[in-house]
Amino acid sequence: MIRVRRGAALIAFLLLLVPACAPDPPPAQPLFGNPIYIGVTTDHPGWSTFEPGPNRRTGFDIALAEWLGNRLGRDVAFLDLTLAERIEALKSSQVQMVISTFSMTDERRKEIDFAGPYMVTRQGVLVREGDERIRTHADLIGGDRNVCVARGTTSEEQLRPHDGKGLTLTVETALKDCLRRLVDGQVDAFSTDQLVLRGFARSTPATRVVEGLTFGAEEQYGIGLPDQSRQQCDLLTRHLRTFLNEGYWGDFLERELQPENPVAHKPLKLDPCENATP
Repeated sequence: MIRVRRGAALIAFLLLLVPACAPDPPPAQPLFGNPIYIGVTTDHPGWSTFEPGPNRRTGFDIALAEWLGNRLGRDVAFLDLTLAERIEALKSSQVQMVISTFSMTDERRKEIDFAGPYMVTRQGVLVREGDERIRTHADLIGGDRNVCVARGTTSEEQLRPHDGKGLTLTVETALKDCLRRLVDGQVDAFSTDQLVLRGFARSTPATRVVEGLTFGAEEQYGIGLPDQSRQQCDLLTRHLRTFLNEGYWGDFLERELQPENPVAHKPLKLDPCENATP
């Protein structure tokens, strides 16, 4: 009997040692590679521009991308995209995220995920300096004006129903082409998100934003992610909370865009991330 008890005690003692001797679990795989490939546009003054000569990028979205890269301990590699290419770049894994005045819509959520929002705005109108013909939404959609929008944008969605009825819609691939058409007198107005237009107005003195003219639903900018990116979304949401609440957001906005009422563009809360499909 004594031997049995000693044997049992020895086995119990050895079992207690097993966890200490077991190999450590493998480290968790990083959610983002190094570098992080981020899709951006090149023609959004105040948001995301690229100067080939000095190889310099500037703007709010660029500053946010670089800030996130620093927080994540990763280098950042930018891939230039048009607005219409953003979703496909995520679906085809060309990039790991898109930061590009990317409005979070239910239709887009069917194909990709979003972390955010980090900015809110509404649709606005840019005209040539001195042109007073468009003052109200009724002037825009019922005055037989020629209005330029970029393909694949929420502005195109908002104004498409009025095409051929009260306005003529001109659709371009890039926002800079709408700006060129406006300055050259080929169109009467250029419409996209008002904060984006403020960036164009600051860089092109011959134009101005029509004050008091906004329309459509509130636009909420988010970081685009490939579909089923719940873990990446959760991580970015935590960092965005810091970005919004610890002064970075306000500093970047003042430096890049200087809106008249900054607090009107600050999100009240961040959206929950989508659950991954089982």
